[in-house]
This record gives sequence, structure tokens and C-alpha cells, in this order.
Amino acid sequence: MARRHTAIADGTSSFEIARGSALECGAAQDVLQACGAMPAADNAKAKALLDRIVAMLTKLGQRG
Repeated sequence: MARRHTAIADGTSSFEIARGSALECGAAQDVLQACGAMPAADNAKAKALLDRIVAMLTKLGQRG
């Protein structure tokens, strides 16, 4: 709850916060691949989906 109030106070939209979380997911996938816990092909498929999600959230965040 406090995070939402902070986001509103500093002008950060929920879409921008979600975009940052999606980017963090991509970084976590890279770590999993580097550790051998995620095959490169699976990472590539998931990254393609994350790229689309980040693009959508970027556009939504700009509307604000």
C-alpha cells in the first residue's frame, strides 16, 4: 500500500512501475540462462513476450 502512495506522490504511474518489473523479469531470465536453469530457446521465447509487454506498458505510461 505504501508503494502506491509513493508512486502517486512522485508522479510515477502504475504502468511505469509494471514496466520496471517486466524489465527485472528479463534480467532474472538472463541469470537463469547463465546458471543453466533455463534453456536459451526458452529464454528467447519469453524475452519476445516480455518485449511486447514492455512496449505496451511504455505506451500506456506515456498516456498519463
